[in-house]
Amino acid sequence: MQHPCSTERSKRVPQRPRFAALLVSNPSPGTNRFHLNLPETRIAVHRTCGSSTRENNTYFQNPGYPSPFRGMGTCHLLVYKVRNDICQVRLDFLEFQTAGPSLRADTAGQCLTDRFTVAGMHNMAQVPQVCGSNQGQHMYLDVDMEEAPIMVNMIIMGGDISRKWNIRIAQIPCGILTAPVGCLQWFTGLHGEVKSFNFDENSVHLADQHYTVCVRSESDFCSIEWRAVGSNEENSTVTGAFSISDGMPSGAFPVADRFLCEISGKPGVTEIGKAR
Repeated sequence: MQHPCSTERSKRVPQRPRFAALLVSNPSPGTNRFHLNLPETRIAVHRTCGSSTRENNTYFQNPGYPSPFRGMGTCHLLVYKVRNDICQVRLDFLEFQTAGPSLRADTAGQCLTDRFTVAGMHNMAQVPQVCGSNQGQHMYLDVDMEEAPIMVNMIIMGGDISRKWNIRIAQIPCGILTAPVGCLQWFTGLHGEVKSFNFDENSVHLADQHYTVCVRSESDFCSIEWRAVGSNEENSTVTGAFSISDGMPSGAFPVADRFLCEISGKPGVTEIGKAR
């Protein structure tokens, strides 16, 4: 009997060595359940505003971390490649709490008070600005082969708000550990959750979020099932897990566009699933 994945297309997809997909538990409470065990990760290096790094495993933190930050201004970090064959940088938002987006109908979802930005991407690719509550989220950044650094910025415009961020920066060499080019988020394994930025704040979907979420096809699993979290659970505490408005917001408050989806592999055409 022919295996459900044994199509001509799936035969041409190279199988990654087992070590390439190694995931290890993350001991930090409330953060991603897994993270990539990347090679050449040294002792953690901590950096804050106005500094630079050439080290893997760098943590970009607010001034005075772990205490909250109540100042204002631009806090940036320059990330230089640790070696020439680095193709991507992964950002893990271990802690990320800033002012949320606007709730006014005419500026719904815009990060007007605080915003996190990234510059210096390959081919000048644009990374969406994010704000609010994003603990547990991650980003993959494609980098140029040149020496020019990537700049990560936390822009604080004021207000008496308790802000805190701790962002792990891992550099990934070219090869089997990299995500497909153009994927801002890259999920591996048979099960997981994908959610819009600032979902945990129970607020609106952030504005101008043009990016691609990718899911790796695993060995012997040839399709991907997507479903809204709690959609099959009678006692689920998650409400509004998948909401998309049918037009422009009106009135005092905008419609809450957002999503929180479970993903799971299914046996059965082998290709990377994408959601835009």
